[in-house]
Amino acid sequence: MARKNRIVVTSPDLARVLAILDSHSKWPHRRIHHCELRKALEQARIVAPEEAAADVVTLDSDVRVRNSKTGLARDYVLVCASQADMTEGQISVLGSLGAALLGRHQGDEVESPMSGGIQWLQIENVRQPQRIQLNLAA
Repeated sequence: MARKNRIVVTSPDLARVLAILDSHSKWPHRRIHHCELRKALEQARIVAPEEAAADVVTLDSDVRVRNSKTGLARDYVLVCASQADMTEGQISVLGSLGAALLGRHQGDEVESPMSGGIQWLQIENVRQPQRIQLNLAA
């Protein structure tokens, strides 16, 4: 099950996601998960990018999730709404699955409404591009 404690979000991710949420706040089709995401961000533990654990889902992370019911695994990249492209596996942080993944850890299980109802997905692997960049710079 998803952790009930606060999510972990890097300070640059917080700024990016809040700006996106603010730009979408007047849209008539705003979703309930947008409000839930904002609330989670308000309660999040904010860290510098270099302080984020390697297993935390951040923006631009490659994430592998496995459906707890079917066993099917899928790979995604968590991106800003303007970069989302499901055919390429790039999911928006404003989508229900993207909002559920942000700030969670490898091993967590998240719930997401999908076609066919609520799906429980376990986060199997997280690869953060900023961590790779930090390691290359060291």
